[in-house]
Amino acid sequence: KDVVPVKETTVEAFEKMFDYIYRKDIKWGDLSLLEMFDIANLAEKYDIPSLMEEVKAQIEMIPLTTTENVMDAAHTATQFYQFPAISSALLLSCAKFVKTTLKTSAQLLQFATDQSGGGQETTVLQLLAMVMVKDLPPLNCSNCGEEECKDG
Repeated sequence: KDVVPVKETTVEAFEKMFDYIYRKDIKWGDLSLLEMFDIANLAEKYDIPSLMEEVKAQIEMIPLTTTENVMDAAHTATQFYQFPAISSALLLSCAKFVKTTLKTSAQLLQFATDQSGGGQETTVLQLLAMVMVKDLPPLNCSNCGEEECKDG
């Protein structure tokens, strides 16, 4: 029985790549961001653009519910800048969360202050720049679908 060594990945990521190739069901919701970036690495290494697109789509659906998990996600995205489409999409999702959650300058300042000394200062500044300077796509109300809620 021959063994083919595969370097620079995890067993789990390699298994998920094989599952994708052989069209097996992948429980994306059970994977961490790091595991998804491991799969993205394999998609690039073995030139599987459709897998890279699937990873991007799944990362865009990661639930962002607190400023803590937004900062963790954004920091992870900045660590994987070698995958610009995926890391940019994740950062954009984080910026959208910040924009919809922290509406006043005081809230944004408190958010930035809360990150001070935690090692993610550069990441929070990048997020704030995206929220305040970069034109984010319009954020529509989840209730009425309009940019400004028409239902109150």
